[in-house]
Amino acid sequence: MTCLAQPLAPIAVFAYKRPEHLHRTLEALHHDPLFVRSPVHIYCDGARSEAEIERVSQTRDIARRFATPLTRLVFREQNLGLRKSIVAGVSELTEDQGRVIVVEDDLVVGDQFLSFMNAALDRYADNDQIDQVSGHQFPVSLPRGDTPLFLPFTTTWGWATWKRAWRHFDAAAEGYDELCNDRALRRRFDLDGSYPYFRMLQKQQAGEIDSWGILWYLTMFRRQRLAVFPRQSLVCNEGFDGTGTHCPRGSGAVSPLTSWAELRCDRLPSETHMDRAAADAICRYLARSSSVRARVLRRMSGCLARIRL
Repeated sequence: MTCLAQPLAPIAVFAYKRPEHLHRTLEALHHDPLFVRSPVHIYCDGARSEAEIERVSQTRDIARRFATPLTRLVFREQNLGLRKSIVAGVSELTEDQGRVIVVEDDLVVGDQFLSFMNAALDRYADNDQIDQVSGHQFPVSLPRGDTPLFLPFTTTWGWATWKRAWRHFDAAAEGYDELCNDRALRRRFDLDGSYPYFRMLQKQQAGEIDSWGILWYLTMFRRQRLAVFPRQSLVCNEGFDGTGTHCPRGSGAVSPLTSWAELRCDRLPSETHMDRAAADAICRYLARSSSVRARVLRRMSGCLARIRL
């Protein structure tokens, strides 16, 4: 696309032990016309036990099969886990190349995904109010328009960032104590009670989960930064089938893919104000999703308690 003034951003693909998922991810990326021109770094985590070695090996075979002349394969000898793997890869590429597009092995992207990500990375490279580009959009009805949206939260489903933003990544959750001591701030962190982000952060601090995503959201929240989102999702998540380490079966929604045909790069606005109407619509969706998930988990807990009895 003629509006892509900079060299194409490096793509970091993170995989572990799901060869079928990685196959779908890389196959979808190959349908994007910018993929073969992009530097690609496929990070494959190491096995945690002998029982995982075969699946890890099969996943690496898929990575080799889809490699282009611009592909670099990084096969970890040890298991880092998702958080350390992503933090290490993103830190490496942003430090070396200034920006990065991140795709995990349970995502399927549309054929205009890279066009949107690169165009937005170029457009907002020097805009310190924007810390993330999102390829995903929540499945909500949004106001009509042909320009992207600026929202005060993050996504982990196909995203990008710059060195200037990622260098602030709060790996140690230094903002945790401030949230613990300020109820009003916690409510803001939870999008006015729409989603239990603080509970996720508590679990992270207690070692119950291993999430880079909640730490990245904490980083942007404390800095009061925005992310740029397409109006319709360019990414869908196929990881909610029970095969993922951090994604149990049925724990999330899948958004439809769309083309970026109407979101031309000359429509990327220079004014980057938060879209309140869109943010409110997404908060209502998150509140409903959180409520439904809580009811499901309560029913599951009740069933387990009866089984134990």
